[in-house]
Amino acid sequence: MGCKWLLVLFVMKLVCLVKGCWDEERTALLQLKPFFNYYNSDNKIFKLYNWVENSNCCKWEAVACDSTGRVIELTLFGGSYWDLEELRYLNVSLFSPFLQLQKLDLDRNNISGYVENKGLSNLEYINLSGNNLSNIILSSLGDLSLLKSLYLNEIGLNGTVDVEGLYSLKNLKELDMSGNKIDQFVNSKDYGGLKNLSIFYLNDMETTNATALFLSTLMSFSSKTLYLSYNNATQTKITQELHNVTSSLEELFLDSNKLHINFPNIVKICPLKYLSISYCEFNGFSEIEELQNLTNLEELHLDGSKLPRSFLQFVAPFTSLKVLSMSKCEFNGIPQVQG
Repeated sequence: MGCKWLLVLFVMKLVCLVKGCWDEERTALLQLKPFFNYYNSDNKIFKLYNWVENSNCCKWEAVACDSTGRVIELTLFGGSYWDLEELRYLNVSLFSPFLQLQKLDLDRNNISGYVENKGLSNLEYINLSGNNLSNIILSSLGDLSLLKSLYLNEIGLNGTVDVEGLYSLKNLKELDMSGNKIDQFVNSKDYGGLKNLSIFYLNDMETTNATALFLSTLMSFSSKTLYLSYNNATQTKITQELHNVTSSLEELFLDSNKLHINFPNIVKICPLKYLSISYCEFNGFSEIEELQNLTNLEELHLDGSKLPRSFLQFVAPFTSLKVLSMSKCEFNGIPQVQG
């Protein structure tokens, strides 16, 4: 009978544990609360209202736990209150009790600095977008070896950016650096350091040299999908500097730019299958004619473009083409030709 009662007590204790969060993690969350608990204009608490002592933190707003009661996700974005005037420094060591934390969203919290970088070794997803950080943040992310998704859009990256600190992120699949003022990336001796990167976002960049940005991107990353839309880029001339580059790029988005693109040179290094150049202003028809060189292309988007009447004859050699999108196009001034 004694053994049976011990088994019953063990099961009851396990059930209680699963129903609630861990005490040390509840305490850690309450320490984080003052930093992320914003107030509205009436000085009323806007969020984290249910973060109170002696309650199950797995049921708190912005918190998600696994079946054992361990915190695995924290969604602490600042929302509409991200543009606070004061500088805010985050003590990263406050996250150290969350041993199983996999996802951390700190979007738009006006974080201007940080202290230490401990306790986040299991992270697979981190969003630091909309904070007032700088280029130095890149060197501190290299220890997050399990990271798969990294969002760094609108964080104040500028000028020439060294991404070598990210090359240890062997599992990284998605990287977003949109909305920064990056002119170019420092070219590593090991071209394409992020071998498993699938998707790279560089939209809305305030670049002063589209050529340098494009070249250094291909030299520093091995992504299969690259977004370079809405950059107001006026030229992208691929030069002989690419002779050492072997790119795995298959999908390229260059929408809403003013472009002069040397497609034959792109073909030499990129096995492009998907190309989107919608709503671009071309310098002339020569760029369109060069599309004939993209013989492996499976999908082409030219929406909102001005095309020569003879454009369809250029499409004929595209034996691999499966999708052709030309909505809202003008052919020699004749609007929206269909067929």
